Amino acid sequence: MTLERGMSLSSRRQTRRRRRARRKVEEVQEGVRGFGRGAVWSALFLALLSSLSGMAVMVVAGAPLYSALFLPSALLSGVALWVREGG
Repeated sequence: MTLERGMSLSSRRQTRRRRRARRKVEEVQEGVRGFGRGAVWSALFLALLSSLSGMAVMVVAGAPLYSALFLPSALLSGVALWVREGG
């Protein structure tokens, strides 16, 4: 085992420990970012689904004005999902 000039064995070990800890933190952060991306997609999909089902319920209930109020929400959720999937 070769030591760099001016470094003791204990400082070399501490450097390795810091590097390992930094890598572990980076791995955890990547996992959290991946989870966040999935959560956003799920939330957008549920918003789209609830808006469309709300529109259907209002049409069946005989309240077309209220179903028209659900339309912008459904369109916005659909466009957001489309943009997210495409880009």
